[in-house]
Amino acid sequence: MADNLKLAVRGTFSENTDYSDPEWITNWDDWELEPDEAHTGKMDVGTARAEDIDQRGMGTITMLAIKNTDSTNYVTLIWESSAGAGQSVQIAKDSFFCTSDVVAGGTTTLQANGAAVKVKILTCGT
Repeated sequence: MADNLKLAVRGTFSENTDYSDPEWITNWDDWELEPDEAHTGKMDVGTARAEDIDQRGMGTITMLAIKNTDSTNYVTLIWESSAGAGQSVQIAKDSFFCTSDVVAGGTTTLQANGAAVKVKILTCGT
């Protein structure tokens, strides 16, 4: 059974660290994603080979977010975009990466550098 998720982008710009007296606040409705399903998981990623991310049988992926929880090593994400091209990014230690341009059923893999890492994964779609 899948969980439900509604993700919206909201931005606040202020010169103050507590965000008081903001210069502007945005809440763009056209940035909202309303997938039918959201799946969360954890994955141990090794260095020997690229490991497939379980897409949970989704026909459409509206968002993929990866959180690298390792405090030393980065992890490389490789995925197929809607342009039909392979994309890649190195997700730094203690960082995350999010994209909405992932082809469901396409190649989506992770591979760690130096040593194995643990990642958290959020996949949203239908």
